[in-house]
Amino acid sequence: RQLIGCTQPNKKTLPEEFALLEKSENLKDTLYEATFTKAYKKHLAKQDYSIVANLLMAKGSALDYYLKQDSIYLKQCVHFISKHDNAISANQNMEIRYFIGSQYDFENNLTESKKWLLNAITYSKNPEHETTVGFSHLVLASLYRRTSKLDSSQYHAFKALKVFETTKDTTNISTIQYNLFRISSGMNDNMAATKALDEMIRYGKAAKDTLNICLGYSSHALHAINTDITYLNVTKYSDSLDHYLKYWSDPVSTYKFRNAILKASIAVSYTHLRAHETSLHL
Repeated sequence: RQLIGCTQPNKKTLPEEFALLEKSENLKDTLYEATFTKAYKKHLAKQDYSIVANLLMAKGSALDYYLKQDSIYLKQCVHFISKHDNAISANQNMEIRYFIGSQYDFENNLTESKKWLLNAITYSKNPEHETTVGFSHLVLASLYRRTSKLDSSQYHAFKALKVFETTKDTTNISTIQYNLFRISSGMNDNMAATKALDEMIRYGKAAKDTLNICLGYSSHALHAINTDITYLNVTKYSDSLDHYLKYWSDPVSTYKFRNAILKASIAVSYTHLRAHETSLHL
C-alpha cells in the first residue's frame, strides 16, 4: 500500500491503566507490546469482550498508522472474531474485520484481504457515514488496481470518496484522489488523472496535509514528464514541490522517507528538463 496521509478512525476509550494504547503514535513505545498483551489477556480471561474488542481496534489503528504488519495480532483478531463476534457490537465487528483485511493486505494476501474488507462493510448500519467503510473501500480500490481490475478499483474509489465527502474528511478526500489518479493513469485517461491530482492538492491544502500536497506535486511532475513535451509543467510542479518540502516537518519516520523520495523526484524532474533543453540547443 502506498505511503499516504490518512486520518484514523476514532480512538476507543480504554481502562485508565491501559491509556498508553489509545494513541497510535505510542506503538513505538517500548512498553506498548507488554501493555497490550497484559490488557488483552486480563480482559479476555474476565470475558470482557467489549473491552477486548476495543483493545484490538486500538492496536489495529496503530498498526495502520505505521503501515505495519503483525502476524500475531492478525491471528488474535481472527480467533477472537471466530469465537466472540456475537458478544460485541456491529461497529466493533466492522472495525476488527477491517483491520483483519488491512493486515492481510500488508501480507499481500489479496484474496483474504478482499473477503474481510467486503465483510466489514456489511456490518455498517449507515455506510455513507462510516469512516471505516470509507477505509475499506479505499483499500479495496488499491487491491483491485494492483490486480489490474481498474473498473472495480474505480468503483470502490468513488464509494470511498462518497463516504469522505459526506463526513467532510478533507484529508481522506485528498488521499482517495491519489488513488483515482493512479486508476485514471492506468486507463490512459490523462485528463482525469490531471484533475484527480489537482483535487488531491486542493483538499490537501484545505486539510493542511503537507504529505499529500507534496505527493500530489511530485506525481504531477512525474506525470508531466510523460505527457508534456514542452516540460513547462515539470518545472512548475517541481518548483511548487520544492516550496512545500522546505516547510515539511513530520515526526513519522516513514513519512520522512517519503520526503527523501520526493526530493529525489525534484532532481529527476529537473534532470529531464535540463536534458530536454540541451537537446533543443544542439
